[in-house]
Amino acid sequence: MSLHLDPPPFSQNSTMSELRGSTAQRVGQATSSGDKGKQGSRLAALPGKGSIGAGATTASGSSAGAGHEKTSSAMSLPAPGAAGNVSATAGNASLASAASGPGSGGASAPGMSVAIKSAEILKFAEDAFDVESYIRGMLLQLPTEEAIQQLSSSLADAKDVAAADLQRNVFRNYNDFVVISKEISKLESDMLYLRGLLAELKDVQDSIRPESSEPIDSILSQAIADDPLASPAQKAAAAAEALAKQRAKEEELVEAREVQMKALYANIEGLQKLLPESKNRHIVRDGSKTRYWEVNSTTFKQKDMVHLYLFSDALVVVSWKKSIITGKARMVAETAWGLSEIGFIDMKDAPDVTNAFKVVKHPDVSIYRTETLEEKRAFLGAIKRITDEILAHKRREKESAKDSSLANAKAKSIVASMNSTSALEDTKKSQIRLATTKDNLSNANYRWLVELPDDLDVLIAHRDFDNAVTNIDKARVILAGIDVETPRVQRLRALVEQRTEALAKLIGFDLASPVATKALVQENIDRLLHLGLGDQARDIFLTARTKTIRHRARQLRFDGDIASYMSDLAEVTFRLIRNTCDWYGGSFQDATMASGFMKWVAGEITHFTDTLRRQVFDSHQAFSVIADCLMSMLNHCQQLRDVGLDLTFLLDQIVFEDIAKAIDSHFSECVEAIERAIAADPFDSLEPRVKFFEERGLSFAHIPRMSESAYHLFTVLTDFAADVGQLMSLTLYNKIVCSLSVLFRVYIEGMKTALSKELSISQYCVVAANITFVIDYMLPKVKTQLVDQFERAIPELENDYTAHKDTLVTTNTKFVTQCISRLIKTDYNFAKVDYTNSASILDTILPTESVLKLVLGLNKLLMDMDKVLDRKAFACRVIEGLFEYMATTTVCWETDKGPRKFGFGGVQTLILDIHFLLRAAEQYITDQANQSANAVCEKALRAYFTQNKDLSVPLKTGEWYDKRVEEAMRKFSRNFQTLNAQQMV
Repeated sequence: MSLHLDPPPFSQNSTMSELRGSTAQRVGQATSSGDKGKQGSRLAALPGKGSIGAGATTASGSSAGAGHEKTSSAMSLPAPGAAGNVSATAGNASLASAASGPGSGGASAPGMSVAIKSAEILKFAEDAFDVESYIRGMLLQLPTEEAIQQLSSSLADAKDVAAADLQRNVFRNYNDFVVISKEISKLESDMLYLRGLLAELKDVQDSIRPESSEPIDSILSQAIADDPLASPAQKAAAAAEALAKQRAKEEELVEAREVQMKALYANIEGLQKLLPESKNRHIVRDGSKTRYWEVNSTTFKQKDMVHLYLFSDALVVVSWKKSIITGKARMVAETAWGLSEIGFIDMKDAPDVTNAFKVVKHPDVSIYRTETLEEKRAFLGAIKRITDEILAHKRREKESAKDSSLANAKAKSIVASMNSTSALEDTKKSQIRLATTKDNLSNANYRWLVELPDDLDVLIAHRDFDNAVTNIDKARVILAGIDVETPRVQRLRALVEQRTEALAKLIGFDLASPVATKALVQENIDRLLHLGLGDQARDIFLTARTKTIRHRARQLRFDGDIASYMSDLAEVTFRLIRNTCDWYGGSFQDATMASGFMKWVAGEITHFTDTLRRQVFDSHQAFSVIADCLMSMLNHCQQLRDVGLDLTFLLDQIVFEDIAKAIDSHFSECVEAIERAIAADPFDSLEPRVKFFEERGLSFAHIPRMSESAYHLFTVLTDFAADVGQLMSLTLYNKIVCSLSVLFRVYIEGMKTALSKELSISQYCVVAANITFVIDYMLPKVKTQLVDQFERAIPELENDYTAHKDTLVTTNTKFVTQCISRLIKTDYNFAKVDYTNSASILDTILPTESVLKLVLGLNKLLMDMDKVLDRKAFACRVIEGLFEYMATTTVCWETDKGPRKFGFGGVQTLILDIHFLLRAAEQYITDQANQSANAVCEKALRAYFTQNKDLSVPLKTGEWYDKRVEEAMRKFSRNFQTLNAQQMV
């Protein structure tokens, strides 16, 4: 809303209830201003403390119309409804005419003045004042025509004086009115923030109330259970049918929503970047058929036409833009707000704007309008419904969390009750010690600190920030000098910190104001520095400057001339960076704060170069346009040298190159994207995404279970090929082929690094599948496409394929080693298994739990490996490695106290474990594994005979071991069917 600074004219229709305070004083001023003529003859003496005539002065020599309390002619007019409580400020001053009225002694003779008493003037301000009754009463009391004319003249003069007085009051108070108007505009945003807090409070209150509605499943079950004619089977079938229908409807709804979201991502450019895919997000209101207009919040001028798309958790603003190359219009997503971050305010219609509403994200405000009132109501109604659903969902989540916490508390109540007595005693003792401890806080300081929160509230409300900061500094000094942290000190400290946060928040709002002057910015920064919030002041200031740069950049008009637009953008960006550097250096004197500013400058330069890359390099402009843009950019960058910043070298590194540099820049982004994908990859086994490759026109004989980073690699490769597709020529052959070769190498090296990490066996299997698929399937497919594009062989990728096949051998060996290490660590650590039992072995004994766990681990390894891997070969190598570790590792046979001990029962248990392992993994046992297993048994028997000289009981024979192994196989083989299968597919 625009604010006109011209003072409003005085209205002749103003009622007497508007004449407050000093109207009678102004009448007295007019009578004493030296006008000896017409007005002076119409003013008579005032009753009370004496009277003064026209031009008379008070006893102190001051003018009767000076407006002070000593002026006997000044009086106050009451507000409506309060006339009986108002007294005249100088003896109930009254306005007099030329003849005395009946109120001062009856009708007067002709030629004498008629006086209007102060009480009668006060009647004019009453709500129940009747003009006609007053005139009739006065006419009856005035005997002559001359007296009536004098009364009429007196009233007219009083009216003129009151009008002039009111106009002077308006002029005098207009500056205050402007200031108050600005404060009211700020309060609108603060009230919205307060409304959000109240909504959260209401949400908390509602969350502790019991839900009144029951789930549909329980209602259906209860209805069927109450039917006396239904059998138990009928009740169960009816409940299952109702539940199945409900689930079917929910699935259909989810599928429909997914189709809608895919269509929106395909039709609206940039939507997926602003609003990434989410399982629970769906479209609530499609804005493609409804037109909205953005309105300037200051001038109320209508700007561009946009579409507003309302989702279940966000609001997206979409506009139409024309392509620079094709000239076709396309829908582009401009802004996305989370519904939990914004508020909506319905605006009343005004002459400047109609059917409008505000979207507020503190402290920013955006205004949009619709064509009709019905469209606005429909949109705001949809907003109300979706916000209610969000609040209800939050309440349900809190209720479920509350139920879960209650269940956990109940489970722990038994254990807690056992320690409750001792804990209560300890608490009482600590409270007694704390209560008896005294601090060194003086009574005067304590009283001052107790009153300080209220004083700070008043200072903050009056925006007296300097005194508030001074008081907080003083309070911190007092609290820092206290030697003991007693409860009252803790309470006082908490209150001071609360007020500090509130004060810092208000100062931050002022600091972030886009219209703040340099002096005001430095004052607010100094206040935050005094409060010890230097980092917060820096972040707020730099964030505000970033918003200013973005705002100025958006104000630039783009008419198709890239060179002119980039020149204007460089002027705005570098000039504001220069001004920011000047302001920052004058506000932050600490040298440690310079790094944060340089980080911000680097970020702004990066943002500018990103825009340059999008407008120039990514759009494949002519070299003449590129040269003009670079020249204007460097010219404007020279102004930063005035403040000690020379960023020419940075710009040279980023953009001062030809089209090959653009390819390199895009290539670097692809490398970073691959590295980020690998770093963020949890290496979960995903189901094959056949549709993913079909959409890109590719097909493979087999797609393994890979992780997310493998699909991300293919996405990066396809995007890179699409971006440089128009540049594919023999002159750029080396650049493109080398870039693709490096992208493959980066990913493969990243997978090799992942194999060196501490992962689970299933994750190792996924990593191995990723590497195998990329080398054996993806790399040949890319090579074939490049052959078609360049119409020639690609020997570089052929060499890469050969080198990567050697790498695949190395990674497979690493994979086997990691699997062996993980099985030993988690399932069967042979060195730590106890085989020292010297008792006799039972005929019903079974293999140990450790070896059973090892067999199950091998079974899971086979299940986790995709068939793109040679599972049988890997399993054979893993088992060979396990036996080799058991036979050759010193720690398995030597301890700190000497050779490892084996008892009579222990050594036979070991032999039984080895036999069972060989039998369970029979089809994966190689000659090498068999030899290593025999070596383990032989070393264990030698150690046993060496440690036990007197042997009276013979060991079990091989037939006994075979029987026990077969018994164990019958009992446990169903748990490792994959390992025990006759053949692997």
